[in-house]
Amino acid sequence: MAKFSLVAPAKSHLLHVVEALLRAGWSIQRAPVGARLLRNGQKMLLRTDQHDLRLRLFVYKVTESSRSRPVERRIEITSTYRKGLKKLTSYPDVVLGYETERRLFVGVDAERISHGGETGNASSFFDIEGLKTAREGVITILQRKAKAELFPRGFEFHAFFSPDRIAEYLFNRDNIHGGTYLGDGEYSGRSRKRSGAGVELIYQGAAKGDVLILEGPTDTRRSRGYRVSEQVISTIERGEFPAKARKIRKITPEEFIEIKRIMEENGALGEEYVMDAERRRLRRAGLPNLASGIRWISRESVGEGYDIESFEEDGSKRFIEVKTSMGKQQTFEMSNNEWRTACRLGERYYIYRVSNVRSDPSISRYTNLQALEKKGLIRKTASGWRITLR
Repeated sequence: MAKFSLVAPAKSHLLHVVEALLRAGWSIQRAPVGARLLRNGQKMLLRTDQHDLRLRLFVYKVTESSRSRPVERRIEITSTYRKGLKKLTSYPDVVLGYETERRLFVGVDAERISHGGETGNASSFFDIEGLKTAREGVITILQRKAKAELFPRGFEFHAFFSPDRIAEYLFNRDNIHGGTYLGDGEYSGRSRKRSGAGVELIYQGAAKGDVLILEGPTDTRRSRGYRVSEQVISTIERGEFPAKARKIRKITPEEFIEIKRIMEENGALGEEYVMDAERRRLRRAGLPNLASGIRWISRESVGEGYDIESFEEDGSKRFIEVKTSMGKQQTFEMSNNEWRTACRLGERYYIYRVSNVRSDPSISRYTNLQALEKKGLIRKTASGWRITLR
């Protein structure tokens, strides 16, 4: 049986994906002719005991933004349908960015390939916070404003993940970019890493055709046998855990850790949505310099009592605490520190309530919280404050 060493063009990043899969327990079953991958647009078949996942993979380097924004990063997609790329119905397109310094992947909605500017290229921009908050073992999903002609909802989702999550991303990408992924899909469990410092791209087998075929390990899922429902999340978001949540079912410590992870992800999605909304508000007011000066405080420091530092149109500061939910409920908790900060800042302090964060997000804005307390909409609890808005 012939022995091959898998190679790719010098500027290709496809081998990073293959290496990540091999490290996670996948194995090469067949390589294309000459064991040579394309620079981009490589057809792949990921074969498991239950599925045959076919895809055409594009991986582009993450670069600095071309719009002079230091907190922004860019993925320039050079292969688009407008540029002559032909859609393959049997091999759906997958687009990734690769950040070489942190060795992180960025999943991009493949709808981007359907578009392009005058040159036929397309760019997907994202905030650097996604790279900074990505951590091993978890796919971080963040929402970002996008043109309505590309994405009718007015936003898209980027996924940030380390190489150990590559199989999870590939098998769950539709839900991830649809904003409905809860972190318990195929290959969401602990990655079965191979020992050793690296993996060899040398194998014995066939090299023919134009498809790279890999065979994967038995699927491992996070929270096996249990899917976190919106009912459970919403119950806890209303502050009704543990009494009422336990009426739904018993929740193990491991499952509660997963619930907290999802809620943290929801919070990040909500804050990202508010960041975009605030930038849009100030740009529409003809204040692009103020828009570029908005700070995501919760990513810099915890315990400040608010999440985002924005601006009024006169240049004075606006302090925003973001409260996020998966549903429409208007009851949520506020910490003692947040309440003290709100009282100190008065009408400069806002609560932005983001509802339906994973499906159809919308913002309700509130200020002058002490006036709301007098109306009976805010009351003291043992652990902080509970707000019920109408």
